[in-house]
Amino acid sequence: MQGGVYAAGDFDLVPTELLQGTTPLSVETGTLLRSKDKCLEDEFQQLVPHPYSHDTSPTAVPTFQDLFTTINAQSAALSIRNLPDEVLQQVFLFSCFDSEGMHGEQTLRYLCSVDHHWRETAISHCHLWTSLPPMHFDDRNPETVPRVIAGVKLYICRSGSLPISFEFEASQHPYPVRRDFTQIQSALTLLLEQGSRWGRVILKLPGFGIKQLVETIKGPFPSLASLDILIPEFPHIVASPQGSGSLLDVFCDAPNLRELSYRSSHFWKTTIVEGLAKLPLSQLEVFKSISQDDRRAYRDILESPSPNLRSIECASKDFAVLPRSTFIFLPHLTILKLHAWEFLCDIASHIEALTLPSLKHLEVKSNTPERVLGDQMYAAIQTLVRQSSCSLESLCFSSELSNSLALTDILSQSPELVELDFPFPDAECLSAMVYDPSSPSPIVPKLKTLIFRSQSTWHWYNNPLQSAALKKMLMSRSTSLLSDAKREDTDGMLQEVTFLYTSEFTLLHNLSPTVGDVCFDGEDMAKQAWKDTDAWAQCMFTYPYHSLRDWFNPKLMLSFQRLMRNLESLVLKGGDLCTHKLMAYGIPSLLHALGLMKTGSVPGDRLFHFRYRAKKLLKKWKPFLLRDARRYRWCHYAHGTACLKWGTSADDGDRELTEEELWANLVGMDSSALQSLDIAFVSSSVGDTSDRGRGLDAFCSAPYLRKVACDSIYGWPTNAAGSFSELPLLQLEEFKTISYTDGGRAYVDLLSSSSAQLRSVYCASFDFISTPTSPSTFLPNLTFLKLRAYQFLSDIASHLQTLTLPSLLHLEVLSTNPETIASDRMYTSIRTLLRQSECSLEYLGFSSEASNAPALADILALSPNLVELDIDLPGVDCLRVLTIDPSPFPRPNEALRTLILRWENILPWVATAEERQSFVDMLKSRYAYSDQTPQEVIFVYPSETTMLQDLPSRAGNASFDDHVLGKQAWTETNVWIRFLFTTRYHSMKDWVNPQLFKKFDRLMRDLENIDMKDGTMGTHQLMAYGLPTFLRIVGEMGGGTIPGDRIFHFRSRAKKLLATWRPLLLRDARRYRWCHYTRGAVSLKWGVRGMGREMTEEELWNDVVGIEAEPKARNYPLLTSWRS
Repeated sequence: MQGGVYAAGDFDLVPTELLQGTTPLSVETGTLLRSKDKCLEDEFQQLVPHPYSHDTSPTAVPTFQDLFTTINAQSAALSIRNLPDEVLQQVFLFSCFDSEGMHGEQTLRYLCSVDHHWRETAISHCHLWTSLPPMHFDDRNPETVPRVIAGVKLYICRSGSLPISFEFEASQHPYPVRRDFTQIQSALTLLLEQGSRWGRVILKLPGFGIKQLVETIKGPFPSLASLDILIPEFPHIVASPQGSGSLLDVFCDAPNLRELSYRSSHFWKTTIVEGLAKLPLSQLEVFKSISQDDRRAYRDILESPSPNLRSIECASKDFAVLPRSTFIFLPHLTILKLHAWEFLCDIASHIEALTLPSLKHLEVKSNTPERVLGDQMYAAIQTLVRQSSCSLESLCFSSELSNSLALTDILSQSPELVELDFPFPDAECLSAMVYDPSSPSPIVPKLKTLIFRSQSTWHWYNNPLQSAALKKMLMSRSTSLLSDAKREDTDGMLQEVTFLYTSEFTLLHNLSPTVGDVCFDGEDMAKQAWKDTDAWAQCMFTYPYHSLRDWFNPKLMLSFQRLMRNLESLVLKGGDLCTHKLMAYGIPSLLHALGLMKTGSVPGDRLFHFRYRAKKLLKKWKPFLLRDARRYRWCHYAHGTACLKWGTSADDGDRELTEEELWANLVGMDSSALQSLDIAFVSSSVGDTSDRGRGLDAFCSAPYLRKVACDSIYGWPTNAAGSFSELPLLQLEEFKTISYTDGGRAYVDLLSSSSAQLRSVYCASFDFISTPTSPSTFLPNLTFLKLRAYQFLSDIASHLQTLTLPSLLHLEVLSTNPETIASDRMYTSIRTLLRQSECSLEYLGFSSEASNAPALADILALSPNLVELDIDLPGVDCLRVLTIDPSPFPRPNEALRTLILRWENILPWVATAEERQSFVDMLKSRYAYSDQTPQEVIFVYPSETTMLQDLPSRAGNASFDDHVLGKQAWTETNVWIRFLFTTRYHSMKDWVNPQLFKKFDRLMRDLENIDMKDGTMGTHQLMAYGLPTFLRIVGEMGGGTIPGDRIFHFRSRAKKLLATWRPLLLRDARRYRWCHYTRGAVSLKWGVRGMGREMTEEELWNDVVGIEAEPKARNYPLLTSWRS
């Protein structure tokens, strides 16, 4: 060791394979590595004045970085392998279950995919498999149910004899066939057989499930700790407990039951759940009941109370029965919620009988507070709080009258109160809530949320004293505190005040005049932008149901016009006027709602353009509204709800609201409960990204968002939608985006933070430039994957090989320009995807420049249930693969019902004789060996002229059933003349061109000269060339749209000729028919059965002349579009 160079010899070499796995080392290898590691650490300590530590920064030992790196590598090779299996299993347990016991199914899949050792370690640890995969059958494709059941069986087997937890949701009626009942019944039977092992259970059962539960399961349930059950509609029809009793009595023998929740609000009063007396109520900790009638549940739970009871929630339409005891002591109860439409009992006296020292959250709400006499609820809650010595954090109650003394006492006894929800009180109560920071014990200093509820369908009867008290109270908890620059804490400062009225009209009459001229922050009330508005006209503007009289009422329309003119006359450009009064009267919400209304929903809109003017005005006001909203804002929501909010902090308090979130707040859009979002961006309405926040940022705080669909194709060439990375992608289940300019970035963002519950992905972009760079992507629940583009500029074929999608049923990778997908790699990539995913497709569509017969044969073999195949027109070898051979049985892909063949070149296909014969043989074989289900072969060309020059000459002279084609009625027609006949755009020259007139007339005469009198003449060739559709289109064209029509009467002749052909066309169409649609789409169909029944003659005729059925099974003309 000289000159700072260490003499590690060959110790600095670590075998690469030791760093690429976790398999335990042999005794010899482990001993050797440990001795090397010890020598290196001793050498390090001699060269550096301190012992080796993995926390040491490499920059601290710059001369010996190589030695330090070698020691780290040796330690990495030894550390994970030194862990005993028991420790590793405990690490797995912490990885798969969170603090609340929630299970990470995807994490467990990942752990089992690392290597053989980790897989065996995980499989042998039964605790990892005790939480079964969720069984949500309400929104699941029936074909995936067997796969879910197989996964449940695997978990049950690997969990040994330990208690299992699961969610079973199948409360909706299965659709569309009866066999779906059988599949769900088999899943429920599997769970019922394990009844003795139930631990934490959520059951949302259908009617037959209730019957199966009652008849099958007997108990006991020694491990059942939590039960959440949903009783379906009308369960008494299919299940009736034997004798008198309750459905829940089957769970009476559950010695470890701690949490019970049942919901039966979907049906009217029945005896299916009749009391809970037989359940082990004395051991419950959490109880929740939602029902139409109380059924004595609340009385039962309090007459046999558990000393550890922590939460009670009871909601019922009629609350009629209370406990008989006059004293009830529950030492650990923290939550008590009693909701009813009407209390038919003395609920106030009952509240006084309770002693709850741990109570934090109290709710006693009624929709008819006048039934709770006088101010008894105030006195009852005062008594409860005093005798319990508890400090509430949340309080909600209903009462007919106010009691300021009781309220003052309640608030003084609850210094930790954060939320208060009660009917609008009198002036004395409001004065009692005034915050005085100079007081030694100010009233409720931590109050952040206030909710006031109206008690009448008309406006509140608030006198000037009441209005003044409201303003004083609100200002004491906002203005005076914000104006004090020396204050650093937020004690006493409100975050949100909500006013709940029975209607928007009542709100505008009462609240807005009261608070419209009051400033609620530390600044002086500036001059406000304002013009008087008519509250009645404001409400009628956005009223969803207008009478017939409204549409012919000029006074109503003029009142709308007067309101819009008053608003448009406001000048905000100077920046001197504030907009808080506009917010207090809900004008921004009005304009936003008006701009979103549909055509024909506002009387007078066609004359005065109210919707357009509302959008324009709101866009003009937006900068000024946002400026003032950062101080404080009034947010008006639907159904008479208004909110006063301060600042720009998000609800979670961890970040600031984005500009779009603040704007959504201001115009009354609430995204907190948003579950599904379908939005279109138009460039003219959003401007450029330089002057606004990104469009989708407004929905970044949507914890319940599960479905997103975004169409910004009309926003080309601007990026109107912005980035998708701000959305909560980790929780999405369905995702769809259509855009000119996205370039696949949305798809990259989605897969980079993919949700384990992701079920459907649809991304369409003009240029698909980007694909995820991850070498492996595993999505266990993805059933639909659709990627469409005009051209793929990225290596989409290689990307498909990185995907593992075990639940995949529907795959589409389509391009209008398949030359961008090199060679035949799409065939081999899809084959690799299917093999490594072990999935069986039902729908497959993809584009490819060249075909690959061996790969196609493998794909079809791996997908025996394939129903629809959509590919580019393949070569001879692939056509032979698609041809059904009559010799083997069972024949491959008998389920294939729809075949879509695309020809993307604008020039017709130059087919050899062998190609033509292979093509015809394949189509004929698909008919000859099919069952009674109708089949369809669709041909998609880039244009109608290309199709007419190509397809009929290849297949028009062949028979596609077991009959000989026979003599055909036929005459040659000029494709180009047919195109000119039906084109919508003629030049001025066409209208004075006699040669063109003669060509049109010659074409019509040739068709009229076809001899159809002999009934033996066939019409299949006429259908193959699309002549019935051609005549139908000519007959439907308007006057003045065909040059020469006034002289030669082309339209009337076309109608007459088609009527003459109709009987023969219908006769032949019952065998098979060619159906020509616009934009180059042709369908070959057999038989007369459709939608499970015989087609009517009119439906068959619509098929022959190219009219799509309603409702449309598919949109044939749009099959050529990359975005449809």
